[in-house]
Amino acid sequence: MTDSNHMSVLGSVSFGWLHAHGGFLFDEGFFFDPRRRLEQERRMQDFVAERFPDLPIYSIEAHLVQVEGRRRPVALVGGLQPNLILGAAVGARFVISPEKDPDISPEPLAGLTDVSPLWDIDWPDTWPISFLLAQIREMRQTLGPDVAVIPPFFWDTTGRATTHGIITTAQKLLGERVFLEMADNPEFVRELFAWIVDAYVKLIHLFADAAGISVTGLHAGECSGCMMGPDQFAEFAVPCLNDL
Repeated sequence: MTDSNHMSVLGSVSFGWLHAHGGFLFDEGFFFDPRRRLEQERRMQDFVAERFPDLPIYSIEAHLVQVEGRRRPVALVGGLQPNLILGAAVGARFVISPEKDPDISPEPLAGLTDVSPLWDIDWPDTWPISFLLAQIREMRQTLGPDVAVIPPFFWDTTGRATTHGIITTAQKLLGERVFLEMADNPEFVRELFAWIVDAYVKLIHLFADAAGISVTGLHAGECSGCMMGPDQFAEFAVPCLNDL
């Protein structure tokens, strides 16, 4: 806020808009080849700047990217929404559509009744985590010092980690059933939420350490929080968000 009559704004265009108006493709190469992504993101930013020359509008992943953290070239490894990476690690397949944002196959934990096996996951040896860690190592060895290698769960050089909120992640993994289980089986939900927190914390530090960056903050996008009442949110979500 600059004064009582003016407000600063920052705009972000979507992948769908970039495809429709600029012909950009968001295929597997864009998401899984950091060099290809680096080159395409340069072209996308040039396209947006030419289209909106007098406005602060960018391609910044629904504001996951902080503009001040993109003052130097950035090679994104695993530049995917956090719950897609977690979902793929527990059995979902990536669904890549060149004209829009990526997704995963629905509800990879739909049949889950016992959370305990999830605690035994060895993250560094689990795909796609192992694949992404190998990419980080390769990019750090081969890219010059002028290019920052940014790992999954991060989007720029600021060190701010990003995750989906606990409710949003649980809905992605389990489906709408998670809301029924809050009433029918609350202890199951609490353990599932605790595992999600633990998984995100471990993955954030695993990727940050691999890329040689420090974690300076956390953004947790709790989109699905609007699907429950304030009492449920206080009981189930707030303690987990505090732990995260």
